Amino acid sequence: MPEFIFNAGHLALDLVNTEQVSGGAWVDLLGSPAALLDWLRRSGAVTPAQLNMGEKALLRDQAAAEALLLRARRLRSAVRQMAEAIVRGRAISDTVMATINSVLADSPQVPKLVRGSKGYALKWHHRGPAEAVLLVPVAEAAARLLTEGDSSRLRKCANPACILYFYDTTRSRTRHWCSMQGCGNRAKAARFYGRRHGGGS
Repeated sequence: MPEFIFNAGHLALDLVNTEQVSGGAWVDLLGSPAALLDWLRRSGAVTPAQLNMGEKALLRDQAAAEALLLRARRLRSAVRQMAEAIVRGRAISDTVMATINSVLADSPQVPKLVRGSKGYALKWHHRGPAEAVLLVPVAEAAARLLTEGDSSRLRKCANPACILYFYDTTRSRTRHWCSMQGCGNRAKAARFYGRRHGGGS
């Protein structure tokens, strides 16, 4: 069974890469709310306090947990479509932008004027349920990738059978593979075999 990988060079693409191909079959690593929480924890997308608060809320409400998982999968699909469009030099669809914006709308950064013991203060609070904030950093990362990223650095793995994306942060801009340990080594082995086979014929 494939495992979570965090080598895309970008949080939004790490989410995209929770879908992988193994043995020719498409595998969804976000198979449950628990798997999603595990990915959020390991990705560092949210603070431990946010994760703990969201996790407690989800444990109390299974329907909310399933809804968050569905929302995460929709966001992932939108970011994959966004990545595909960028790589192909196409415009981002309104549907993709609407999906990302719907998650951004859950941002906890809502100001409220309050009265305190020393006068007045502006405090920031959650507008919706505690779990809603968990996906916001990923949506923000996707938005920044589109608005601030270098589109020439966003690439799909050069292995035609691989569905993973990455943001090339190398100085030489020569990264071709999702990882050298995976597709890179397979390509290297294939070239080696090809040279040997060709030389022996």
